[in-house]
Amino acid sequence: MCVASISRVRQQAAFDQLKKRLPGVQTFTEDRDRLIRFYGNGSVAVASFFRYTTTILPPMTPPEVAKEFGPVLRGGMKPLDAHA
Repeated sequence: MCVASISRVRQQAAFDQLKKRLPGVQTFTEDRDRLIRFYGNGSVAVASFFRYTTTILPPMTPPEVAKEFGPVLRGGMKPLDAHA
C-alpha cells in the first residue's frame, strides 16, 4: 500500500470515529488559491493549492464538546479568521 493510500485510510478512520461520536456532523472540503504552472514548454504541469476543511456541528452538540473544535458562531459556522 502506498503512502497516499495509508493517509486516506487514516483520514477515513478519523472521520468515521468523529461521526460515531457526533451523529449528524458534516464536513466540507474546499481547495482555494489554485495555481497551475507549466514547465518544459508545457510538457510538465505543477499544481498547488490550499485545502480548507469546515466542520459543521449538530445544533444539539454540548458546549464542552463544541469547544474542542475551536471558536464557533451561532448556526455552527466558524469565524473566517479561526484556526483549529
